[in-house]
Amino acid sequence: MNIGLGALYKLQLRLPHPDNLYFLHTPKTAGTTVTEYLRQHFEKELILPFQTWNELYNYLEKCNGDVGDMQTFLNQYRLIAGHFGYGMLRHYNANHIVTILRNPVERTISQLCHIKGVSSSRFFATLVPNLALRF
Repeated sequence: MNIGLGALYKLQLRLPHPDNLYFLHTPKTAGTTVTEYLRQHFEKELILPFQTWNELYNYLEKCNGDVGDMQTFLNQYRLIAGHFGYGMLRHYNANHIVTILRNPVERTISQLCHIKGVSSSRFFATLVPNLALRF
């Protein structure tokens, strides 16, 4: 399934104007396109600039505690979009949660093709070097 920004605009999606929106980006579900679309509807300074826990923790570590507690830090943003899973909801008071679901078989095949195409993936190098994907 290919989805582009043009397709989202044609759907004329109307975003609610929540205090806080969390886009839970599941890999291989058009999340990058949806994230780009959502970012166009929020002021840049109100969007968390990180999309993974590693990016967030690295930033917080560099700040040496200058940003206060994580919940206070995260709740200054109106949009959080990334690969944080449901764990983000322990720290972020989201009024709306959005995610994209995909046929699980198609998603798994897409994920395996992606991993197989990344030569630096230790997962493929050690666990499934002879995997053959046939369609």
